[in-house]
Amino acid sequence: MTIRMHPVMLLAAVGLAFAIGVSISDTSPSTLARADQPADDFFSSDEQPDDQRAQPEGDDFFGEQPDDAAMEQMIQEHHEALEVLEGDWQVRVRVFDPSLDDGIVMEGEVEREWVLDGMWLREHLVAENDQFRYESVSFIGYSPIDQVYQIVSFDSVSTGVFIDEGHLNEDTGEMLSIGSFRDDATGALVHTRTRFDISDSNRHRFVMYELGADGDERTAVEGVYERKD
Repeated sequence: MTIRMHPVMLLAAVGLAFAIGVSISDTSPSTLARADQPADDFFSSDEQPDDQRAQPEGDDFFGEQPDDAAMEQMIQEHHEALEVLEGDWQVRVRVFDPSLDDGIVMEGEVEREWVLDGMWLREHLVAENDQFRYESVSFIGYSPIDQVYQIVSFDSVSTGVFIDEGHLNEDTGEMLSIGSFRDDATGALVHTRTRFDISDSNRHRFVMYELGADGDERTAVEGVYERKD
């Protein structure tokens, strides 16, 4: 789920992909709620916050927020949905690269456990093949203020921090999220969209898409997690 691979970065570093360089999530709940819309609309600049809009002042600066009890209940309910991710997993990942017919395939292991008094689900991932090795540490949780799931990731191939935000469709068991990262080679901001199917308690699948400079969306990474016995 939190593998951050970018083909250009992996080949250049001789080293999954959610981020390279300093990554800043530029999403809003209104955009995330429509995560199944076409790519050209999904990343529409019309959905970005207006920095010039009027801001509340004084005691109303942060707007109306849920009380402590409501926030605790909200966190608990959404964290229960993440319990299916807990445990030890085997992972197989394919990074798509136009220069390689079969892409870059890596296999490895994932450990996930609750930390910080149950506020975050920590993920430690190691994946490799004959040429590359990738390691990452990620934290997965729910923000009752923004009312979105958040994934914060750090890895062995970049000093950048990646933040991904999304919603879980309780009917289908699929988490839809969007994020962005800086391409080390060009400095350009690359937008991403990820679909993570956790409907099966023992087998999860994810696909991450990138929006290219030409405006077309392409599959960048896909992977399968199998729960260990």
